[in-house]
Amino acid sequence: MCGIYAIYYINVNINFNCFLNSLAKLQNRGHDSFGYSYIDNNNNILVCSENGLVKDYLEKHKKTQINSNLILGHLRYITSGKNSTNNTYHHQPIISNCKFGDYSLVFNGNIPLDKYTSLNTNNIDIDTQLIIEYLNTYSSQHNSWESLLIKFIQTFERAYCIIIMTQDKQLFILRDMYGVRPCIYNITNDYIEFSSESNVFSENINNKEVLPGELLTIKNNKIECVYRKIINNNALCLFEYIYFANEDSKWNNISIKNIRTQYGKQLAYQENNTSIKTNYKDYIVIGIPHTGINSAILYAQTLNIPYKQYITKNTKINRTFILKNNIERDKVSKIKYIYNEKIKNKKIIIIDDSIVRGITIKNIIGTLYEHGAKEVHVRICSPEIRYTCMYGIDIPTKEELLVNNFNNLNELAIFLKCDSINYLELEKIKQIMPNFKNLCSGCFNNDYKDLDW
Repeated sequence: MCGIYAIYYINVNINFNCFLNSLAKLQNRGHDSFGYSYIDNNNNILVCSENGLVKDYLEKHKKTQINSNLILGHLRYITSGKNSTNNTYHHQPIISNCKFGDYSLVFNGNIPLDKYTSLNTNNIDIDTQLIIEYLNTYSSQHNSWESLLIKFIQTFERAYCIIIMTQDKQLFILRDMYGVRPCIYNITNDYIEFSSESNVFSENINNKEVLPGELLTIKNNKIECVYRKIINNNALCLFEYIYFANEDSKWNNISIKNIRTQYGKQLAYQENNTSIKTNYKDYIVIGIPHTGINSAILYAQTLNIPYKQYITKNTKINRTFILKNNIERDKVSKIKYIYNEKIKNKKIIIIDDSIVRGITIKNIIGTLYEHGAKEVHVRICSPEIRYTCMYGIDIPTKEELLVNNFNNLNELAIFLKCDSINYLELEKIKQIMPNFKNLCSGCFNNDYKDLDW
């Protein structure tokens, strides 16, 4: 679940400050590191990789100028299987060389290595290396980049969005045939840009999707479709809508913010026989920043319960879900939020987008009681996450998933030390999402759209 970004200026050089600002808008997709690459006046591909956040780097380099019209960017998020000892493939963009010359590549997704053992003759333990070695090895069998990348799409089913910049300043964009991860582009009079999310674009209105199975390139300053492999079923990631995507983005013509408010509304409708519905005046609703807030507001409005933002995000802390291990997640989650003292003696309903390992939500519940909360009820705007994902989300084992360790929600509530807990039912999600038939809901119901690993 990395972030990728590329911008091609038509008649002018790169505005490096604008590029970094755009990359910073994708920071929700990866905090481990970031990097960028471009082609200098001598047609050399240069690359820079940095740890930390783009916004900190931006302050030091906002006056930097780059004499090039094409640049790639990447934000790294560690997914399952990415603990390779080969540091060459840990940071992107990656520079390599094949029959057609030097190139730079950025990649978002996760390709299950076990599915491609016949291609993995060198016992590669990271999918990025498999991609590079495939391109470098099999380029000898093709007469052009286009031919090679068409074969790549036909060979690797999912999950990837890849952008390649060649030494002669060609740009290629390809997306797997199932369309698991988003890839969107925007065309203006001055530039063409590609991104994992549409919120990056200054004009987030008439953006277009790189379609599943599509290979695009830029020729004569225009987008050209080189190839598209069409299959019956797509498998767009449902969890992107629930958690990963920025609320200001749109994907598949669906507003992330609007759809999350609908999750909250449907969650409120599930309070049929609870004291929350009959005694609504006794409660307050709090949304967990930031992905839980939109759902929480409509949940509160639907039940006529006061909404109070008594929990705010500590701006110095990033997403805990994408940290490397549970020790780091537990440590950071305890200082992730700031709590208002008005919580004391209140019956509180907290709304969050999802629970994976449960570290953050358990710490929140404990802190609310420390601040004097009378009751704490947990409502989750997604179904229970019960199954693993090998397509770009760091859920490598079922045992890590909190809900799998309990027989029912009452046992889970006792463990979390809250008064009650409930999840949004998957059937409600089906009613909300107009494109549900094209969504992968495997982490909720084990339905991976006919493709296993």
